[in-house]
Amino acid sequence: MLLTGIVLFMVGQLTSQTFGTLKFLQQKAQTLQAATLGLDRLASELREAVDVRPGSGSVEFDKVNFAAPPCVNNVPTDDPTTWTRNYAAISQVGTVQYQVSGTTLNRTVTFGGTQTTEVATDVDDFQVNRAPTVEGVQAGNNVFELVLSINEDRKIQSFRTVVMVPGEAP
Repeated sequence: MLLTGIVLFMVGQLTSQTFGTLKFLQQKAQTLQAATLGLDRLASELREAVDVRPGSGSVEFDKVNFAAPPCVNNVPTDDPTTWTRNYAAISQVGTVQYQVSGTTLNRTVTFGGTQTTEVATDVDDFQVNRAPTVEGVQAGNNVFELVLSINEDRKIQSFRTVVMVPGEAP
């Protein structure tokens, strides 16, 4: 019986450690997935921005409402390159802000009303830099470097991407 008890105790310890490791790996995968998806979403939205204002631990930009008409006070049969696009005049420009609050990266959208969503947790650092140096070459004024650092169990995991914003002056 003593031998059976020892074997069962060892099997119990092994099972407990295995489940602990699986839980840790699942949490790590969820954190990394949230950070990757959040950075991808930010990069995608920046490509649609018309005025980017990076700050310390945040970025704010204006974006045209996706449901806005493509032809604002223009004749649809005219050459689209000659169209005047004044979306602000018809209240179709909203503000999007990504900002770190504590250890959470939040996204706040203002299009008539305001909505805030959580993008990533366990954030250690968030930076948006205008005109970074990419592979030794100074980028244009409409290029931004996004860096998101996540703290995962005493280890910092950093994600970096470079985005060109067509709506900004080069």
